[in-house]
Amino acid sequence: MDVTEAIRARRSTRAFKEEPVPEEAVEAILDAARYAPSAENSQHWRFILVRDPEARGFMADLCEHRAKATFGQIPFELEQERLWYMPPEIRPDILERSASGDVFRYAEEADVAIVCCYSHAHQDVPIHNTSYESVVAGISMAIQNMWLTAHKLGLGAGFLVMPGLTDPRIEELTEEYFGLPRSWRVFGVLCIGHPREKRGLAPSRFPLESIVYTERWGMPYLRRALRDLEGS
Repeated sequence: MDVTEAIRARRSTRAFKEEPVPEEAVEAILDAARYAPSAENSQHWRFILVRDPEARGFMADLCEHRAKATFGQIPFELEQERLWYMPPEIRPDILERSASGDVFRYAEEADVAIVCCYSHAHQDVPIHNTSYESVVAGISMAIQNMWLTAHKLGLGAGFLVMPGLTDPRIEELTEEYFGLPRSWRVFGVLCIGHPREKRGLAPSRFPLESIVYTERWGMPYLRRALRDLEGS
């Protein structure tokens, strides 16, 4: 599969079949993370491979709890703006499912759960990076490598941020459960398995000229097709 095709065709999977993922596929996915770029080549990521049903159920419980606290307290009028790409008539149902927490329990359905950990101290530069900077610089790229590899292998993947950068109390529970050293933190969980159903179309994307500027902010990027029209 062409890498550009994989990027455009990838979807979030939140419903999985009761079918094991072959060990060779799991290893190929994990191996892809090693080749992700990272700032100063610090490679400040560690992963815990979890297939134990009890541990996956523990993560599902935490995610459901956090989703109720997060989405259950946000006014509908404020939150529905985030769903601009969905028809207005289905937004209440989507938000109701989010507030119940049920939609975030898919860690227990997935055959494989990869707990993604990072450290902002695991580097040779004598500066302190915030957790966000560390995540953007390294572990997000490693997660994307694994996600695209899973998609290329015909598997589905969905990422749960709830057990990670959300609530210090949940972070403590997760880190204690999996025995993390104090210098490492949980960012989230990548859930992998065989998709139960074919995913639909991706959410609408912003036009290229609305997210890319030429030379300075506010000067829209002009696509080649439009440039050709102007020149004709």
